[in-house]
Amino acid sequence: MVINRAAILKAAGERLVVEDTSYVKPGAGQVLIKVQAAAINVADHILQDTGLFIRNWPYTLGSDVAGTIEEAGPGSSFQPGDRVYAHCNQKFSQGGFDESCAGFGGFQFYTLSLEDHTAKLPNAIGFEQGCVFPLSVTTAYAGLMTLGLNQPGSGYVFVWGGSSSVGTNAIQLFKNLGYTVITTASPRNFGYCREIGASEVFDYNGDDQPIIGFLKGKNLLGTLDAMSKEDTLKRCMKLVDGTVCSVAPGTEKIGPQVKTIYQAQDPHFNIQQKVYGEVLPKALGNGTFKPKPDPLVIGNGLEYAQEGIDMCKKGVSARKVVFIL
Repeated sequence: MVINRAAILKAAGERLVVEDTSYVKPGAGQVLIKVQAAAINVADHILQDTGLFIRNWPYTLGSDVAGTIEEAGPGSSFQPGDRVYAHCNQKFSQGGFDESCAGFGGFQFYTLSLEDHTAKLPNAIGFEQGCVFPLSVTTAYAGLMTLGLNQPGSGYVFVWGGSSSVGTNAIQLFKNLGYTVITTASPRNFGYCREIGASEVFDYNGDDQPIIGFLKGKNLLGTLDAMSKEDTLKRCMKLVDGTVCSVAPGTEKIGPQVKTIYQAQDPHFNIQQKVYGEVLPKALGNGTFKPKPDPLVIGNGLEYAQEGIDMCKKGVSARKVVFIL
């Protein structure tokens, strides 16, 4: 009998506990992934601390995984052994994770994933690289949709926090759609932001005048704040006219310019077919989208899930915390 183990969150504010858990076979439209590598997101420590969106306990955190198909549901296009990456969260609807969430969550040996949230991982990309981007790229794409810029076009787009995980993927997505991207970062990450497609990078700890001067007379189409903290959103509002897109729920209260992806549409799940079925396969295949940020592998085993969350809570720049299984 196959034994599954998970790093389980039993209540908001508690530490993760590693223990045996159920092995759930995939149903129609689902696949079961044997996890080889999992990434930590900022959202994980927010969910752990607050229980935000969680309707049922205990709960298994983890959105980003790469691994191999263990089993596929009826009629699936996937086969056992296929190398894949996935955004494996439970279905999100009406302000929370779906009631039927057993078997989902990336911090376990075997996780369910919806088939249209899963895609084949090219052989040239390792599992550690394959798990760094799924949640961030779908969040970034939701930001593009919120700004109405998810179709090819031209003009300038401003991304605040370009070296963050969401910022990294937003820059690459905007660049792939033909837009010119300007961004902010710390000086040590200027080269990184240019490498992934930003045309201009400004110091987010510096004076605002260089940004204001650069934007003067430019056709600025939209602003995405990948950090979405109160201070960064307020700063963006002072710098630009028009909508400032936030990726954090509830921040629309900060000002009339702020619009969150949670206001515009279900943030991560109505866009997956577009992202995983069209955008990523083409861009990964031709090299115009790279798995970024680079993985920071901290260990082998589920015990590293909590350590990774703690690291992300303190702040990690231009890297993605990953553990392997």
